[in-house]
Amino acid sequence: RHGSIGQRQKRSTVSPRWFATWISKTARPVAGRSGRRAFCRRATIFVVVDHCTSECLGLHATARGNRFEALEPVHQAVTEVFGGVDEKIAAGVLLRHDHGSVYTSEFQREIRFLGLESSSAFVRAPEGNGCAERFIRTLKEQLLWLRFFPAVAELNAALADFRGRYNHRWRLERHDYRAPAEVRAAFMALETAA
Repeated sequence: RHGSIGQRQKRSTVSPRWFATWISKTARPVAGRSGRRAFCRRATIFVVVDHCTSECLGLHATARGNRFEALEPVHQAVTEVFGGVDEKIAAGVLLRHDHGSVYTSEFQREIRFLGLESSSAFVRAPEGNGCAERFIRTLKEQLLWLRFFPAVAELNAALADFRGRYNHRWRLERHDYRAPAEVRAAFMALETAA
């Protein structure tokens, strides 16, 4: 891999806004069947993944996949990174999302209130949400296709547990086999040292 394009593009310094792009995505993997067992009666899962670290910053399942439920993982992400939800607290962070109807109207007003910049992914181009797509694939393979969830509350509890395991134990090749939380800690250390 010596001399590859990826190595030439590495930077020696880190931007103070290393978490400048988050990706929000809707998934409905639990409304199907695996073999003869249903995953859950019906649920929609919303995620927010940090594009830089691949860390899952927000994860929420709901029976109603509306715009208000879509904001829950965004609020989780803002609270985790900035310590709370307040006006313009996340200024400068880009929120990439798909074109679903849940990402209009109230959703747009709320992310403007938080200071997030809206960025719609290209239509029929899932690679624009690549980090979130990969996270959802891992979520399906490691949790959703393996267990039965009779209620959305049980699914949310399992998702919270999965999010912690993924962020602190899941090794990613693109980060030299470090967990997303380790990558974030390294960026934070560089930021405070600068």
